[in-house]
Amino acid sequence: MNSDLKNEPTIAFKFKYKLLFAALVVLIVSILLSGSIVGYIRQGTGLGMLIIAFVMSLFCVFVSFLVFIGRSDVLIDNTGITRVLFGKIIRRINWDNVKLVRVSPLSRWDSRKQVSAYNIFASSRNATSPRTRRIYFGDYGVDVHELISVINFYINEYKIPVEKIIDGKRVSTNSI
Repeated sequence: MNSDLKNEPTIAFKFKYKLLFAALVVLIVSILLSGSIVGYIRQGTGLGMLIIAFVMSLFCVFVSFLVFIGRSDVLIDNTGITRVLFGKIIRRINWDNVKLVRVSPLSRWDSRKQVSAYNIFASSRNATSPRTRRIYFGDYGVDVHELISVINFYINEYKIPVEKIIDGKRVSTNSI
């Protein structure tokens, strides 16, 4: 490990449109619930319709939560990699607790170009954030070249193993 902290890169990578997405989720859930409540009160559509709208709203909130986690900000410094959502740390792995970095191809229905998923796995002794097993992000719709170059720097510094999935086979490499 290099003790000269001046040469160690730091980056704050922010995914865009989180607030717009949050507003859209609130709008959809509000329409689902208010429409079913109005239908229940005015037209007597029955309790079943109200329950279906409530379950659909819960599903929408759950999927939105997963999207928010996947699009939360990524902070990287000389101590580790952190996911931050609206200013709150939600996941953190120190570099000396990274077990493996895996790059996998993703199939996207709306994209003709190759997109990738990046998974950073914590070792079992992750004392920094015991519930964090991995931090993941994708390059769909965003340019992550600078983020990847900083991660590659720390992969080299800490001798972290990297695995790429190519044609369904795991291939070991030295960088992402």
